Amino acid sequence: MPKSAHRLAHGSLPQSRYDGLSGYSGRMVKPVQTITAFIIGPPGEGKSCFLQSCPDAYIFNLDKTSTTTPTVNATLWPGISESGQPIGDNGTPLILKWEAIEEKIAILKRLATENKPRPSLIVFDSLSEWIRLLRDWIPHHAAELSIGANTDLWNNLHGPAAYDCLYNYIIGTISSLSNHGYGVYVVGHVVNETIPIGDNRFVFRPQLTITPNFWKRLYDLFELVAAIVSATFEEQYEQEVTSLVRGQTKIEKRIRTREVRKYFLSVEKTDLEGVVKSRVRIPGKIELPHEGGWAAFERVYNDCM
Repeated sequence: MPKSAHRLAHGSLPQSRYDGLSGYSGRMVKPVQTITAFIIGPPGEGKSCFLQSCPDAYIFNLDKTSTTTPTVNATLWPGISESGQPIGDNGTPLILKWEAIEEKIAILKRLATENKPRPSLIVFDSLSEWIRLLRDWIPHHAAELSIGANTDLWNNLHGPAAYDCLYNYIIGTISSLSNHGYGVYVVGHVVNETIPIGDNRFVFRPQLTITPNFWKRLYDLFELVAAIVSATFEEQYEQEVTSLVRGQTKIEKRIRTREVRKYFLSVEKTDLEGVVKSRVRIPGKIELPHEGGWAAFERVYNDCM
């Protein structure tokens, strides 16, 4: 009879049921900062703010934008100088190109191979700018990528082959970093597609800013696809009101109403049917405070594991 596996505090020893094969049994769940995820939403809804609150994240600031929260816990690269210019290592001015990103990715892989201190989560913010960087880089390396002769212009390449190469490069980068033990989060944008339904009548439907063909290839990579959304609510609060009654000062507490904007991480399948998903069963919406959004999300996620 096969020997029973010895139980550990987390997981179990390799099974010896199959001669020379080994394997693991029992429930295994990856921490939320080590999964692959796609965080989507309209511009300005708080995607970057949410990820910048993660203390163990290394964010490729591909959009070269300002930080979006007073308290930034993550590490961003490149940075932004006081004059608004992207800056690289040691505060030197930087014109961001894909070669510089590849150098950082090579360092991340080396740190993982040598088991040295490193971030657990890698963020690409955003996918749209990642595509633009590769569109600039690929034409100059077309020969070594076996898609044609080197050229200065994307339009000089064979379209299907060039896009296939671009998509595979992004997918390969995500998979390779994941294989080295990193979590990989990618930020994507959603825009409203205008659909006519009559004379001067339209409805709006959220749509990803990438092609359906690329999305089909990306979708299976991610364990979590979630939208950052916001909504306005009425909130009641107490306010002290001072008045003068017959020469005496009187202080009363009155109930007032104000509008507040709240932000959520959502996997509810409403307008984004067929897009959002979660491998771990989490609530449809998780409220994200303006400060510490990642901590709130991680707490709920861990409670669901």
